[in-house]
Amino acid sequence: MFQFSLLLPTRGRPNLVDRLFQSIIDTARSIERLEIILCLDDDDLESQNISSEALSIRKVVLPRGSTMGSLNRCCFEASSGRYVVLMNDDVIIRTKHWDRKISEAFSVYQDDIALIHINDLLFRESLCTFPILSRRACSEIGICPVEYRKYRIDDHIHDTYQMLAYLGHRRILYLADVTFEHDSEVRSHQTPCLQVFKSGENEISVSKKEIIESDGHIFRDKLQERKQNALKLARLIDQTNFDKKRSAYGLLLNAIKDPYTYRRKDFVKKIRWTKGNLQKLQALTAKEALNWPIGVQEPIMKASLIKLVRFIQSKKWTFQPANRMMDVLLKGFSGYYKLPRYIRWATDGFVSRLVRLYRAIQYSQKD
Repeated sequence: MFQFSLLLPTRGRPNLVDRLFQSIIDTARSIERLEIILCLDDDDLESQNISSEALSIRKVVLPRGSTMGSLNRCCFEASSGRYVVLMNDDVIIRTKHWDRKISEAFSVYQDDIALIHINDLLFRESLCTFPILSRRACSEIGICPVEYRKYRIDDHIHDTYQMLAYLGHRRILYLADVTFEHDSEVRSHQTPCLQVFKSGENEISVSKKEIIESDGHIFRDKLQERKQNALKLARLIDQTNFDKKRSAYGLLLNAIKDPYTYRRKDFVKKIRWTKGNLQKLQALTAKEALNWPIGVQEPIMKASLIKLVRFIQSKKWTFQPANRMMDVLLKGFSGYYKLPRYIRWATDGFVSRLVRLYRAIQYSQKD
């Protein structure tokens, strides 16, 4: 089995594919452990002739007009690598031995459940542009929904792992020193207005604005699906401990009303590629594994507070006094930060989680 499968839908740009191939050849440490899955349109004869003596290439041909979700799904089904990379043809890989570095990052998690986020020199850490996932995770929840026509696939994947982090499993790693350059010049010369889709024997031109809006609706409609996928990934991580957390997980996921307000910056672990940095990450992960009862208590505590707030809000006559009491308590908790440092170390984590959780619950219950 290959270590990496690069999933690459492309159309009419063999020169860009050749450039990407050369960057892979120049930078990969173990090129024999990589495979490229090209997804091509049936009428794109020029791209169907793409080849490389140095790389292992497999081709999948689909009818023109297939959605980007379908293209990536078919690429995944044709692949065999332990890890899969969602790619574009306008990428240049700049980091030497990127495959070794990504493999070492995955090795921190023995269950293979993680999302690796690399630096594309455009969005950087603000958006996971080229998600790197494990086959084990994708076999459980799928690579992406087929409905997405062009956009929002990376958002869909990223939000699933953000929800997983909300359940207590922070499995998003941003490798700031691993660069897959997204060629901004190519992006700026892409046709800004229209994209052609084929329906039967008829070709239909639609505006990219329409596609963006359509994919945005799909992204919002699939919120519940992402919640279920996060729950499935949590089961793979927890294994025998999953039943102890399941009800708490359900309450936490039910409290999520949109894909943004529940997130925190520390859901993403940003690491620089130094030996000491990776060792620290390994030590932290090992500590989390040893202290699994704490991992049980955190979601249960969050879920209990959600229950409490919902109960208070359902009783209108108790809402205002209880809300004032909670504000007083929060001010009291904030006073802890004026205490000596050694006392704050013992209380800071609990207080900050409580404050963030209460504010998030207040926001989510406004409607």
